[in-house]
Amino acid sequence: MSGGHWDYSFCRVQNEVARVGEDPEVQARFPQLAARLRHLAEGLYAVMHDLDWDFSGDTEIQDDAQFEKDALKTLEGKEGT
Repeated sequence: MSGGHWDYSFCRVQNEVARVGEDPEVQARFPQLAARLRHLAEGLYAVMHDLDWDFSGDTEIQDDAQFEKDALKTLEGKEGT
């Protein structure tokens, strides 16, 4: 296993986006935005993880077009549609 194409930065991105969404002040003032940020953090993690591993050679995305379509749905919060 390699060190990742981007040094597994998807973990840090997820943590920082989730941290904003989990902040009590953000949740109190902007509850829908906070929820969306928490959801986005998970989606970013999933998409960036798969890209990182593909570009580093750890795994391979089999169908680029389908991956991109699914990744965009994930980031838009429309998984499974």
